[in-house]
Amino acid sequence: MVSPNPGLLAALVRTGNLSGILRWKVNLSADVVLGEATQCAWTGTWIDTSTLTDLDTVLRQFAHELNFPDYFDRTTPALGEFLADVLSGENKRFIVWSGWQDFVRSDAEQAQAVAQALDYVGVQHGRPIFVVDSAGDFPEIAELAQM
Repeated sequence: MVSPNPGLLAALVRTGNLSGILRWKVNLSADVVLGEATQCAWTGTWIDTSTLTDLDTVLRQFAHELNFPDYFDRTTPALGEFLADVLSGENKRFIVWSGWQDFVRSDAEQAQAVAQALDYVGVQHGRPIFVVDSAGDFPEIAELAQM
């Protein structure tokens, strides 16, 4: 898959003006995210939760992709704590979350709790967390305008 506008993700991240969770209605792939991360000298993390419908499996996927330790207890407060460690300091990292639609349909309340944890930590550390894919709505997440 090709970026809808090659270099745009890198440019958005490079500005340093985006933080917290943002809904961007574009289709991206892991390869695009990693390539754009390289362009802006950041680390990009692709998290795909397609077909996952419950909090435990979604948090397992986040833990796997973000290399959380085995003692991560798969709760939204723990997600925030461990993510804060990953995003803190000089480590320039952004996250792209794809395939969230089944989780939102299955358990909107828990999906919102995950989004709130991601948003809080992203804002605290000045790091963007993009919720991507052209299909689906994720309530209460600010949308980036189509560019």
